[in-house]
Amino acid sequence: MSPVPPIVHIAAAAAAVFAALTVMPAITPDLPSSEPGVSQPRGLSGPGDPDSLMADGSFSKALADISDQLGGDDVTALDVTPAKITVDTGPSGSGTYPD
Repeated sequence: MSPVPPIVHIAAAAAAVFAALTVMPAITPDLPSSEPGVSQPRGLSGPGDPDSLMADGSFSKALADISDQLGGDDVTALDVTPAKITVDTGPSGSGTYPD
């Protein structure tokens, strides 16, 4: 029996494992999170902080980002803190749209 076929099979299996661990994560797209939302880095001093999501410009930009994440769903609940906005969604017609 020739030792070449088992060596080739072992090399092919090693190459497949290498590709699965390195190449596949690099080429697969990042899927969106389960619920839309926006968050700021930690270290905010409170709602009056200029980087807070409750600040005028930040809030409107965050709502625009959330609108892009919604797809065809409507907003059923909106929770706003200085560092994070979380949104619960439902099918179209069950809530409102951020605009």
